[in-house]
Amino acid sequence: MTRPFWVRLHRWVGLAMTAFLIITALTGSLLAFKTEINEAIGARPSPHIAVQDKPLLDAFALRDRAVMLEPRGEFGQLPLQVNADRVFEIQVYGSIDPSTGQRHELDYAALQLDPYSGELIRRIGRDSFGQGPLWPITRDNVMNLAYALHTRLAIPGNAGVWTLGIVAIAWTLDCFVGFYLTLPQHRLAPTMGLPGHARRRSWLGRWTRAWAPSFRGRTYRIHFKLHTAASLWTWGMLLVFAWSSVYFQLGQQVYQPVMSLFGMRPIMEELYNQPDLAKPRPPSLSWRQAATIGAQLAAERAPIEGFLPMQPLRLQYDEATGTFIYSIASSRSPAADSPGTHIVFDGDTGKLWKVFHITGQDGGTTFTSWIALLHMAQIWGLPLRIFVCSMGLVITLLCVTGVTIWLKKRKARRNSMQQRTRLEVVTLPPESQ
Repeated sequence: MTRPFWVRLHRWVGLAMTAFLIITALTGSLLAFKTEINEAIGARPSPHIAVQDKPLLDAFALRDRAVMLEPRGEFGQLPLQVNADRVFEIQVYGSIDPSTGQRHELDYAALQLDPYSGELIRRIGRDSFGQGPLWPITRDNVMNLAYALHTRLAIPGNAGVWTLGIVAIAWTLDCFVGFYLTLPQHRLAPTMGLPGHARRRSWLGRWTRAWAPSFRGRTYRIHFKLHTAASLWTWGMLLVFAWSSVYFQLGQQVYQPVMSLFGMRPIMEELYNQPDLAKPRPPSLSWRQAATIGAQLAAERAPIEGFLPMQPLRLQYDEATGTFIYSIASSRSPAADSPGTHIVFDGDTGKLWKVFHITGQDGGTTFTSWIALLHMAQIWGLPLRIFVCSMGLVITLLCVTGVTIWLKKRKARRNSMQQRTRLEVVTLPPESQ
């Protein structure tokens, strides 16, 4: 396990990952601004509307309106915030047809309603939710294609998911190998012309030089310095992307077993790990009653569990378990508009099942929540989205410079071998030639 071994390992693992990392990096840069790109190319209608001088309908009245517009639909998730300058969008999927026992086929995935009147503005097709066809490429599915490439290489089935999962594992391990290779070797390099006590640079001083890119000298040196410096400055985020990719691609197969070795429970395990009913059923409570109960339970549990309830964000019903999930922004939220606390209670009786926090409840959930939110740029607004977009370009830069370094060294080795061969031929005695 000498340094040359790790150099060769880093080289060949990097070359094997290059194409996959470039694809996921560039598509990830686009996905950081998916909504804006869709709106710019006309793939999805703008969510903004003109503010009107009349009262808004509440979320429950708008849901009732959606049920009237699509009696064959199920509306299992309800946004609780209604904004004066944005359309109200509610997701829908087909309800079960009693005559066939199968779900109705709907060719759209959401309804956009006027928040003042409840009138239908537009039905949103499934391409906007990553569920439609990828080919032929049109403005309506180009970002859907980018998402499919980013998550599964646009390959049907699980082959693309497993491929990217294996790449993510290799990338995670290679992050540590690459970091090790930036560390200077322990032998100290003398500096000509200096006294004996000053002829040796400190280990930290030599490592500091690796953080500084250089644009002077030969092409190989420029690429090498740029590759090293860029990887050091962004190393923490590179590791976040790599390990969170393992979570997204191979969460149950790899991520959860590894995390369990450190005594960490996987994210959302307790939230959705409920016993299924013998037969799915609708709730006895109305959605308005459920929201009231959810708010009461949040207020009751807040002083006991040490969190501060903020605005309600979403109400969801899981027909398989017969439970409502009331999601709110709280003091446990990584961002003010993101759900930090989920109240789970029975859909018939309103009895509390559990309270789940995505941060501060246990180390595994907190850690996984943060790396997932950072990966998807779902916190800290525009600055993080710009940073995540730029990280896609940085990863591409690292891939390009890495390949360039390999090509330069390969060419140098070949030239050296050819020169050595010519010298051996020239130095042979005449009779052996």
